Amino acid sequence: MNHNHAGRRTIVALSLLLSALPLAAAQAQAELHPFINGYTPDYFTSSHPSSAYEMVGLLPSFQLVEGDAKVRGYAGAIGNVLIDGRPPTSKQETLETILRRITPDSVARIEIVHSGAAGFDFQGYPMLANIILRPNTAPKGQVSLQDSVLRHGNSNKAGTARMTWGTTQVLDLTFTASRKVPDVGSGYGYRNNINPLTGLDTKKERYSVKTNNNVWNLTGGYRQPLWGGAFHVTGLYNELRSFSPLLDETYFPTVSVTGGGDTDFKSDSEASVQYNHPLWSGGDLETTMVRRAETDHRSQTGFVGTEKDVSSTNASTTETIMHNVLRQQGTSLSFEGGLDATLNTLVNVVDLSKNGVNIPLPAAAVHIQEQRGEASSTLTWQAAPDLTVEPGLRYEMSRVKQTGDSVLTRQFSYLKPRLKASYKQDQDNILRLLVEREAGQLNFANFVTAIDVRLNTVNAGNKNLIPQTLWRLELNWEHAFKGGSLVLTARHELISNTMDHIVIRGASGDLDSLGNIGGGRNTELLASLVYPVTWPWSGLTLQANGLYRFSKVTDPLTLARRSISGPIGWEGKVALIQDLSQWNMRLGGSYTWSNRNSNTYRINEIQLLRPKDPVTEAFVEYKPTPIWLIRLFARNVLDDLNKRDRHLYPGRRGTVPESSFEVRRLSYGAEAGLYVQRSFGP
Repeated sequence: MNHNHAGRRTIVALSLLLSALPLAAAQAQAELHPFINGYTPDYFTSSHPSSAYEMVGLLPSFQLVEGDAKVRGYAGAIGNVLIDGRPPTSKQETLETILRRITPDSVARIEIVHSGAAGFDFQGYPMLANIILRPNTAPKGQVSLQDSVLRHGNSNKAGTARMTWGTTQVLDLTFTASRKVPDVGSGYGYRNNINPLTGLDTKKERYSVKTNNNVWNLTGGYRQPLWGGAFHVTGLYNELRSFSPLLDETYFPTVSVTGGGDTDFKSDSEASVQYNHPLWSGGDLETTMVRRAETDHRSQTGFVGTEKDVSSTNASTTETIMHNVLRQQGTSLSFEGGLDATLNTLVNVVDLSKNGVNIPLPAAAVHIQEQRGEASSTLTWQAAPDLTVEPGLRYEMSRVKQTGDSVLTRQFSYLKPRLKASYKQDQDNILRLLVEREAGQLNFANFVTAIDVRLNTVNAGNKNLIPQTLWRLELNWEHAFKGGSLVLTARHELISNTMDHIVIRGASGDLDSLGNIGGGRNTELLASLVYPVTWPWSGLTLQANGLYRFSKVTDPLTLARRSISGPIGWEGKVALIQDLSQWNMRLGGSYTWSNRNSNTYRINEIQLLRPKDPVTEAFVEYKPTPIWLIRLFARNVLDDLNKRDRHLYPGRRGTVPESSFEVRRLSYGAEAGLYVQRSFGP
């Protein structure tokens, strides 16, 4: 099947389905302040959510966006959810992780904050969700345990303990420990090689990678009023110990058994301080300081025929951020100005040996230091009661110094204008327009050589990388109706200096690396729906979303037009949740599918990663009393496999014919488990 045509048919079918739904009149919510609407717990009662994460998923017109912890600095690293008016200052924890720890009875209300509201740092988002927590005059806590079994006998286990205490002075502590196997890249299955000319198997293997990730995490936060403002301090320590033994049993055309595997020990720490203080009428200043540190020690062992490959990577990174925002709120005109300063460091050493002989690698010992700064300004103009216009401008500059195997200092600066406009057609419909220029960041990992002995690949570090930039045009239509919403988005990007794979000449020959390959284009169509079904029965909520993406760039080896390496082409998800309040129960399920590969175009291979297709999940939840929650769940119900295909070439693609086609299928199988949660306190 042609995947592009399949994706278009899915989008058309989804559009027809959505247009056929009976969209009722919008349910008015209390407008607490201009541009702010509040949703009390009563709004969510019919769905009986079990956490703040599920409550946010039921908000009309709102789509949760996670921050990106890999982004250096503050802008872009924080998602679009606030807690008591402030973003979680931790860059390491996902919003989903944080929100799943918050029980619905801890939430006083959730606010949808639209652009133009006073006192909020939108970070470029059109709206924010602000979770207002109930004050606790006495300690309030929660303990949860989870255990599950997978078809091949593996298990996932997790435990969490959380405590909050205080009203104006609030202490929050959380401890989590887990042992789990990852969804992608490991499991039990097979790996076969096929002759691309004859279609016959040239090699058959039983193949397993039995990864176990052992994680423990401690986070804490404290906030209180101070000197007429608000003070908030947080801390985090996270440790990962990962073991991935590999077993490769060849049974055709010969019989052999080889082993190997990976070990990875990683620790992260983070501390942050945030202070917000009003200055004068309508004005306030917010200052945030963040310090992060990470160490990573990884070793790999693998076999290629009779050759034994051993590699080790030792990396240490730090990040120090100072983030300042000044806001001035007026009647129809508001201003926000920001100033960020960031210092980043990386020390990375990589070693590789083959049969005990050390192999020289480019960029194997690297020390990088980056000084980064960004100034920003945004003007919010309420041009009319139904029209909001937000012009903005950011100026970014950075200085990157590299020492070690090579010495190089480079400086970059970018001007990034932005224009947002929002037009409220009526009570139920809003149109939004966004035009902006973005400059990507250089990932420190791309400056240094990375090795995967299981794939027998080396990704050479490239000191000559320059940031990818783009112009983005985005149109968004939001339609609200009683208890739900429909959001349609179209996005188009014109990319300069596209980041993709290139060839680097090393001492041992051609090596694959990330580099800049010229101009590219990317287009995305998105749809999101939250719909409370009232017929033929009540208490049923439908959630659906879909994404169709197509991109174009010129391949530097073949000069043919192709998609940009990385993102999948299209995917969709449909979830149904049925509330059975008379029995204190909920049940639900979801179906996720994608019909396009995530392609990577290396110099001597094309790798196609395909997620489990489809992924089906189901759960039954029972709440015998307000303090107990019991959930039975099943994942990967259809027991589908993670798929990876590799088209291998003996030299550069485009100059020699394909020599082998490798097919790998892995999975831990279907999973069934039990989750129990107990709450304490008022």
